[in-house]
Amino acid sequence: MKKVLFISIFLITALISTFGQTDNQIIMKKVFGGYKFYQNDNVINMKQLSEILEVNELAYDKFKQAKKNSNIATIMSATGGALIGYQLAMLIVSGELNGIITGIGGGLMIASIPINKKSQKQFATAINNYNTGLKINSSRKKPNIEFVLGGNNIGLRVKF
Repeated sequence: MKKVLFISIFLITALISTFGQTDNQIIMKKVFGGYKFYQNDNVINMKQLSEILEVNELAYDKFKQAKKNSNIATIMSATGGALIGYQLAMLIVSGELNGIITGIGGGLMIASIPINKKSQKQFATAINNYNTGLKINSSRKKPNIEFVLGGNNIGLRVKF
């Protein structure tokens, strides 16, 4: 009888402790120069984020769109910055400034801002979709625990 009681208490404790575990949600925090992604208080990079989001098709599709827009915005702003930087160097060296190239560089940098904002919203949507999927999946897995008495036996029944 003591063994049955001990095993029952052990199983109940083990099942209850599984509910306290983290559900692996991803958090997106704004930092200087962009955003950082965290899972279980650990920083994750874009490759890790991609691998994590692959399990949720909706989140992964939104992530791919966000990554594409982020890359476009980065290329545009870097090109614009390079054009402006080159023209400033030419101004220092030769005293001449090509206003058209400088304007194109500035235009590229300004045009990259809304694209970057769109990618940030898409990243947030992808993470929200993933986290929502975790909540839905975890709510389905709650076991039903019953004590069963039959004849001279006492048992514990767990249904998933």
